Amino acid sequence: MKRFRHRLLYRSNRSGTLLHYVMVYMAVASALMTTCGICLHTILKADSRDRSAALFLTSLRRADQQIRRDHSDGAMTRESDTRLSFVIDEVNVQWTCDRGILTREEQRGDEVLRSERYIFPAGSQVEFLPRTESLVVISIREPEPSHVHPSLPSGGSVLPSTAAGMPKLRNRISTKPVEIHLNGVQP
Repeated sequence: MKRFRHRLLYRSNRSGTLLHYVMVYMAVASALMTTCGICLHTILKADSRDRSAALFLTSLRRADQQIRRDHSDGAMTRESDTRLSFVIDEVNVQWTCDRGILTREEQRGDEVLRSERYIFPAGSQVEFLPRTESLVVISIREPEPSHVHPSLPSGGSVLPSTAAGMPKLRNRISTKPVEIHLNGVQP
């Protein structure tokens, strides 16, 4: 009889403690999972920013090297705010800018020999700015990280509609542009 009472007392003292252990384990596990989730999110967000910066810098370096090579090899003329042309060994090299894309085409007559595109992240602005009669500045403005600019399938960015009362994209960007200065423009 004493054994039976001892077992009943032992069971009654231990009754329900398993639930408390399970609840503590679940609380600790959920805290660890939340911490790991926040860390993973931060790492992926930083990786995305780094990838965007690397794309911008790689495109900028490639475009700068090529446009300087064209400038040193041939005579440059500025045709419009979005078009520069060089004549190199009877080949006409056209540089055009459209939103965040610089396009370089080599043409002989009407035949396109080669075409290259330098794509900058969505929201970037590329412009050919005349400073003086013999100086052209290629201004490349990186998008502000806090603004999200939807991209087109071509790699450019969707500009906000000015008709709907939204400001133009250039008014929303406050980052300083990267400028490539080219002297010796022929009218």
